[in-house]
Amino acid sequence: MLVHQSLRGPAMLVAGFLSLVITTQGLSDAKPPPSEWRLIKQDEPHMGTLFSIYVWAPEHKVADAKRAIARAYMRVLDVTQVASDYLPTSEVNRLVKHPVNEPFQASTDLLALIAASQSLHEASDGAFDITCGPLVRLWRQSRRTRKLPSEHERKRAISRVGMRQLHIDTSESTVTKNSGPLLIDLGGIGKGYAADQALKTLSDAGFPRALVAASGDLRAGDAPP
Repeated sequence: MLVHQSLRGPAMLVAGFLSLVITTQGLSDAKPPPSEWRLIKQDEPHMGTLFSIYVWAPEHKVADAKRAIARAYMRVLDVTQVASDYLPTSEVNRLVKHPVNEPFQASTDLLALIAASQSLHEASDGAFDITCGPLVRLWRQSRRTRKLPSEHERKRAISRVGMRQLHIDTSESTVTKNSGPLLIDLGGIGKGYAADQALKTLSDAGFPRALVAASGDLRAGDAPP
């Protein structure tokens, strides 16, 4: 009891100091009350679907948030120019036309997309395969002509599919096709990657309370206030 009494004074001083520190820290990290936040939503068509971006921003930062959304959509356009097989000049189509066994200098986005695709290919025991382009083209043709492909056409398309045909050299930032002809379809990963990049753009701009929806591909940031 005597020890307790002797420490009572210093302990109270320490407790008071800690309380002051916590209170001050709380004030410095204070967020606007919910009534001072605004939800901003903007839709734009990209990659054959409708993108929707939702951002929560303090009232005094609404203009900044709108500019951040514009930059996020510019980032989606960047990914589109890399990943779309509908655009003749896209980076993935330039890779498709590139000579076999000759390294293709790839952008950071294309390298990331192909590397992630290779990991998904392994994790899915080959079910996920971005070299399925010949089969996709055959399916599009069947939809257009309303006629199923022949057995010969199916076998020919399947013979041109295989992730083994792509090799990445991260040290040189290159992608090499080991055989050809090769058709790459990034439709199963492109929109999700674009949503990732859009959310990162918003977060880097100071707006982490956001959600990017690209049809069925969703990327969620921090929770709303």
